[in-house]
Amino acid sequence: MTTPLVSARGLTVRLGEDGPALVDDLELELAPGGSLALVGPSGAGKSTIAHALLGLLPHPLRVTGSIRIDGVEVVGADPARLRNLRGRRIGLVSQEPLAALDPVRTIGGQLVECLRAHHALSAAQARERAVAALDELGVADPRARLRSYAFELSGGERQRVLVALALAGDPAVLVADEPSSALDPPRRDDLARLLVDARRRRGLALLLVSHDLHLVRALADEVVVVDGGRAVERGPASLVLASPTSAAAARLVAAARRRERVS
Repeated sequence: MTTPLVSARGLTVRLGEDGPALVDDLELELAPGGSLALVGPSGAGKSTIAHALLGLLPHPLRVTGSIRIDGVEVVGADPARLRNLRGRRIGLVSQEPLAALDPVRTIGGQLVECLRAHHALSAAQARERAVAALDELGVADPRARLRSYAFELSGGERQRVLVALALAGDPAVLVADEPSSALDPPRRDDLARLLVDARRRRGLALLLVSHDLHLVRALADEVVVVDGGRAVERGPASLVLASPTSAAAARLVAAARRRERVS
């Protein structure tokens, strides 16, 4: 039996010691090379789960239960261990590139710093690796793009830079948190192809957080439906999205079908 690369057991996130549960007794597993989507309505707790897995939840949110990434326990881990885990074993593509990228530093400066943090590289070596990373992800004229700032790039280019930063440490798991929220439909399709290609080339496992069922269908093998911080349905993506059994999944599927008819 394959050991999960990512697992959560009894994962609970509360606001303070005795506050309400934002995530309640969640269980999930992601196998090496697998793809899992957390889907659900806005405010269901999907992004809270993703950030708990990365050890990124701020005070006063309190995490209990167990989270293991490649055998390393995240809950209660010291900050140095979490920093080493992030990037090297698990990378994050956040939902808003302009907020995630430093507006006063060039793309090249950010990529070079990230690469040198994870690898024994000189500045020149890291710069060549940065050019190769952007080229791999389909950014036109990547050497010139290193001199650009985030505001000078298109939405699709910014998203590709975020993916390059997330992959800089050669992680085994990529977490994509609502990665299509700032993209129009053609760029959303480009993003799906980009992530499919990255998974195939690198053997990545993917945890997708999204209410975009078009993206979920393209990327996820398994689905966990989250509502009110609890997992209310789970199973193969093709089955859950074709014949949902939970009210939350049925509403998402119905809304997606209405949007498809309008478009």
